Amino acid sequence: MKKYILIPLLILSNFVLGQDSITYKYNVDLTGSMNNANNNQQNNIVFSTFNSVNWKKFETGMSTNYQLMTTNKNILINDFTLRVQPRIIDKNYSVFTFGQLSQLTSKKINQRIETGVGGGITTFRTKYLENTLSYGVLYYDNTYVDPTIINSGVRHSPRAQFFGEMKNYKLKYFVECLYQPKVGETSDYILMTKSWVKFDLNKLLGIKLQYTTAYESFFATGATNDIKNFLVGLNYSLN
Repeated sequence: MKKYILIPLLILSNFVLGQDSITYKYNVDLTGSMNNANNNQQNNIVFSTFNSVNWKKFETGMSTNYQLMTTNKNILINDFTLRVQPRIIDKNYSVFTFGQLSQLTSKKINQRIETGVGGGITTFRTKYLENTLSYGVLYYDNTYVDPTIINSGVRHSPRAQFFGEMKNYKLKYFVECLYQPKVGETSDYILMTKSWVKFDLNKLLGIKLQYTTAYESFFATGATNDIKNFLVGLNYSLN
């Protein structure tokens, strides 16, 4: 009888002791810019977060991104994106799936749903620089403000990333390029880039300079389909 009592206790103890291998990451960026020319004022703010839970080779990450851009108090961009991405990570490869939900007023899209799968590899790793290449395939569906516009389907999603750090200078850097042509209709594509440099002030805070571009070849009349941002702000990171 005692051995049957010990079984659930052993399972519970293994679970509790195994919690030591669980790690958490929390990252927050608040960046922005202000411009004024001939009394024309433009304000741009981007707030993004990334949280993840890691256990052995498994990671579940959730990220959010919000951008607000105004010109003379008129709203040009008011976009929000939520992304959840579970993945398996090894030293030289990763396998992932993801789901993403967006509200993109800049593109006159009430709701964009994306879900997909993919994998990536590390092509090289040096002291100061690392490169990863990945490929995914995703299904997307856009709900426009104008209900007569229909655009949904499947996209390829190749991505290239370069990143690294110089610990002696407390400097980190990152470059990414993402290209998403629609399957069977390559004239309909999305091209996005992101590059940033961060200088760590201490273990938690850093100063971040970031440049991003986002272009969509298919867009509704009056939408903003070509967005470029140069931003400066603060980063909070807890690992």
